[in-house]
Amino acid sequence: MIKKISLALVMAMTLCAAQARETISIAWGFAIGGNQANTVRTLCNELNASQDRYTFVIVHRPGAGGTIAANYVDSNPETAMVSMSSSFIIRPYSEKNQSTHDLDNFVPILVQGTGAPLYFVSKKFTSIQSVLSTPNISIAVSGIGSISHLAANEIVKRNPTATIVNYQSMLDAGTAAAGGHVDVAIAYQIDVQGLIDNGSIKVIGATGSPRIDRNLLLTTHGLRDAGALTANYAIFASKKMSPERYQEIHDLLIRVNSRPAVVASYVKDQLTLTNLNPTQSRDWYTKQRAYWKKQVSLING
Repeated sequence: MIKKISLALVMAMTLCAAQARETISIAWGFAIGGNQANTVRTLCNELNASQDRYTFVIVHRPGAGGTIAANYVDSNPETAMVSMSSSFIIRPYSEKNQSTHDLDNFVPILVQGTGAPLYFVSKKFTSIQSVLSTPNISIAVSGIGSISHLAANEIVKRNPTATIVNYQSMLDAGTAAAGGHVDVAIAYQIDVQGLIDNGSIKVIGATGSPRIDRNLLLTTHGLRDAGALTANYAIFASKKMSPERYQEIHDLLIRVNSRPAVVASYVKDQLTLTNLNPTQSRDWYTKQRAYWKKQVSLING
C-alpha cells in the first residue's frame, strides 16, 4: 500500500511539473501557411523537445504589416516574441499614414539567417536588360514601402517610365505576372516556385550575392545597390523582457538554430545561417536600421 501511495505521489508530482511549463509565444504577422511560418513552427518543435521549462508556440497576429504582432509582443514582454523578416525594420520607416511599432522598444533575441535574395520574374521578358530598356513596363510588388518595392526601385532608377503596381503578397504578384497582367513581379523564389516549375514565369534577375547565377544578378547589369537588397530573418523581444529571461531564451534558441530540420527550412528561403551572440545581435540591429532607413528614404523622397 505504501509503495502504491509513493508511486501515485511521484506520478502526481511529475504531472504537475509537466503542467507547470510556462508558455512562450512567437508571434507571426503574415500568411500562416508560408515557409517562414513553417520555420517558426519547426523552431518551436525543436525548442519543446530540448527542454522542459517552457512550451513554445506560434501565434498568428496578422495585420498592419506586422505591427499588430510586434505590439502584441511589446504588451507581453516576458511571454512573447515576434519573428519577422527585414520588413520588421522597413515598415516603421516607410509607413506614412498609420502608426507602427517603435523599433526602439525591441531587441533581436535571435538573428536566424541572412541574405535571402529577391527574384525578378516575368512571362514577357527573358532578361533584365530588356526590362531596363523597355518603356512603360509594370512591376508588381507586395506592398508599397516593402522590400520588394525597394528592389523594384532599382529598376525605376534606370527606367523612370516603369510603374510600380501593389499586390497583397508575393504569390499574388507572381500570379499576376504569370497571367500577363503585369510585366515583371518581385518575389522570394519559394513563393513562386510552382509558377516557375510549370513554365508560367521565368527568373530573369535577382538581388544578392554571387552564389546565384552571375548572369541573373542585378549587380552584373550595373545595378550595384541591388547586391545588398536581401531579406534577413530574426526573432525580436521587447526591451522590457528581463535580462535573465532574455539570456536564457537566447541560449535556448541558439541551441536549436543549427538543427537539421531548422537549417533545411532556412535553405528553402536561401538564407545563410547565423548564430550571433547578444552583443553581435544588437550591433547587427543598429546597422540594419541605418541601412534600411537610407534605402526607404530613396522611395519616400
